[in-house]
Amino acid sequence: MAISIVEELGSTGDRDWRRTKVYLAELTTQLESAAYAYQEIADAGPIDIDTLYRRAHAFLIHAACASRILWPAEVGGSKAKVARRVSRGAMLRGVLEVPEEHPLKNRRLRNLHEHIDEELDNLIERIEVDNPVIIKGQNASDSSATSATALILRNYDSRTRIYTMLEQSFDLPELRTAVQNIGERVYRLLAEQFIAEGESPENIPSVFPSPLVISRDP
Repeated sequence: MAISIVEELGSTGDRDWRRTKVYLAELTTQLESAAYAYQEIADAGPIDIDTLYRRAHAFLIHAACASRILWPAEVGGSKAKVARRVSRGAMLRGVLEVPEEHPLKNRRLRNLHEHIDEELDNLIERIEVDNPVIIKGQNASDSSATSATALILRNYDSRTRIYTMLEQSFDLPELRTAVQNIGERVYRLLAEQFIAEGESPENIPSVFPSPLVISRDP
């Protein structure tokens, strides 16, 4: 059950905290959506590879959005805009007590999806006549087509839970743990603030959706 942070933002309360709540509302949405996308992978039995890729992609996109809220880009745009977003990221990390170095601070994750066209160009430039190219793979490391020269567009290793996209690999369980860590921090902070504002404790869910235990195959 998600925390309903603000159905409608009224005029009461500290101005800075009201602004912070809006940022936390979107951060919560992205973290919860990532958690549920991951759970859809965990809940499913054998599924077709396209469905698996859609779910993995959704998980990574939501995780990347949460990452960008907390660790915004420090270049691009006017000096005022850069300063504003850098300040916002530092403020959110501060109130949530998120360490500067965190697994969700993953520039590769964000850059891959924000610049997918350029990453695709780079991959295609490396294709030679005799290069095998894995378009949609599952456990491709077991395939006879895989070699040192193979280029991987997409692959999912069901034993390690590692998802590779455009030659870049992401450890999904590790990222899910990172999502959980920050999600719990957000829930805890909001619960404390809502209680301080007079909300009844029993109406405030304070447990971020827990990840299902997905073991790695030996």
